[in-house]
Amino acid sequence: MSKIINLITTADGHFNPFVPIIIKLIERKHDVVCVTGRAFKKRVEDAGAAFKPIPEKWDPKGMEIYDFFPELKHKKGISQIKYYIKHTLFDPIPDVLNELKNVLEKFPADLIIYDTFAVSGLLMSELGGPPCALLSVLPLSMPGKNIAPFGLGLLPGKSVFSKLRNNLLNTIFDHLIYNDIQNYANKTQEEI
Repeated sequence: MSKIINLITTADGHFNPFVPIIIKLIERKHDVVCVTGRAFKKRVEDAGAAFKPIPEKWDPKGMEIYDFFPELKHKKGISQIKYYIKHTLFDPIPDVLNELKNVLEKFPADLIIYDTFAVSGLLMSELGGPPCALLSVLPLSMPGKNIAPFGLGLLPGKSVFSKLRNNLLNTIFDHLIYNDIQNYANKTQEEI
């Protein structure tokens, strides 16, 4: 029997895929604690796991994302994506790490399972916490040679032109469009 923490982003599309996993872990006699938003408390407990809330500052409590982050309404395209990434993925990290440390003091977990946007699970492991596993609820978005940047819907390159196009797009995305996001992520990680 293992002690397992599930760290789950506070959105239905992130939480729902965890439910059958939580149920199976409980059926197999593992102790499970779910760290997620308050809107999911009943569902966590109904599945048989213990519930621990994420820091209130980062908990939309069932609000729509545009209501929780009203600034998103005024942004479009890449600007909106960058704002979303910064404020939902990276800004919560210090507070969520503190909450995970508090949970681990009372519940010395053997494993943290975290979802795509709950990167504090990975960082907790890197800081000496238990090992972690990612449950991705998004399509695979790994970069690669001749593969266009994630989200553009372009197929991997087969012709000389498509390979050149995809590699050029990767350079533009990495060094121009999302360079500030990478720097923001690096700065966040350095500060923890």
